[in-house]
Amino acid sequence: DAEIQARITSAAQQTGENVRVGRTQVIKASGKVGAYAHYTGKVGVLVALGGNPSDELVRDLCLHITAARPMALNREGIPADLVARERDIAIEQAKATGKPQQIAEKIAEGKMRTFYEERVLLDQKFVKDDSKSIAQLLKEGGSTLEAYVRFEIGAA
Repeated sequence: DAEIQARITSAAQQTGENVRVGRTQVIKASGKVGAYAHYTGKVGVLVALGGNPSDELVRDLCLHITAARPMALNREGIPADLVARERDIAIEQAKATGKPQQIAEKIAEGKMRTFYEERVLLDQKFVKDDSKSIAQLLKEGGSTLEAYVRFEIGAA
């Protein structure tokens, strides 16, 4: 697009650096799109929310995404092969301690909950109040998170 190319050229002229765009993404929302640029200048976040979210909720979500680095919005966004591999590892670790298959599977379920809480945005504990998940925060704010994108300079 000509406008994007013009902005790249302008940034290169202003900074004297070779400016390249590594990736782009279009984000649309039925309610509000929010943006955040971290003070380091190296991380930026866009969120698309449904409903009528407050500015504070938008900012808090962006800050959380910056800090927590979620892998996916929901569990379906995590690659199935990664989930299967993690589950198999958890079962094998439990069996290695001498646990029977049924107990090993229960232990694996607990480890998978932790796996999702670390990687899935909606399952993550809110960084400003770890008594709430992001899903709970959104529900309290009367909003839904439709999409997000986290950009980091130097990241693929």
